[in-house]
Amino acid sequence: MIHYDEIGLKGKNRPRFEHRLMRNIKHALVGMGPVTTERLYGRVLVSLSEECPWDLAKERIGRVFGVSYFARAFESSCDLSVVTKDLGEQLPSKGYESFAVSTKRSDKQFPLTSPEINRELGRFVQERTGKRVDLTDPDLYIAVEWLHDRVVFFFEKA
Repeated sequence: MIHYDEIGLKGKNRPRFEHRLMRNIKHALVGMGPVTTERLYGRVLVSLSEECPWDLAKERIGRVFGVSYFARAFESSCDLSVVTKDLGEQLPSKGYESFAVSTKRSDKQFPLTSPEINRELGRFVQERTGKRVDLTDPDLYIAVEWLHDRVVFFFEKA
């Protein structure tokens, strides 16, 4: 999941700048297996092959002009019980004492609000890890993007 700043301000030229960014990301990842990019509002989702070494991809993406921050993301379906299961499988076991969950929903048809999703996932993480919730300065930030056709989550900003 790649976030960008300045190109989002370009008005009617915005799609042109976003496409250029996606092209530059693909170019940076040449030779690392199949790469697909998908334009989401205010961000770009990049899919890499399982064999792609994350450390090398991270280094290359970090040098692309226009990238504000990025993180390794995981996909799930739009079912809270499945998201909870998938989150549990990817959740780091150590390296943090506190955490926060922040959800952004582009699918407003989902019956739970973002704060309700935060509470459900936060409760799960707290029960599973015993770590405390810290909404102002967490050691681990869990970002959840609830899209229309899937959920994408990540744990840290790179």
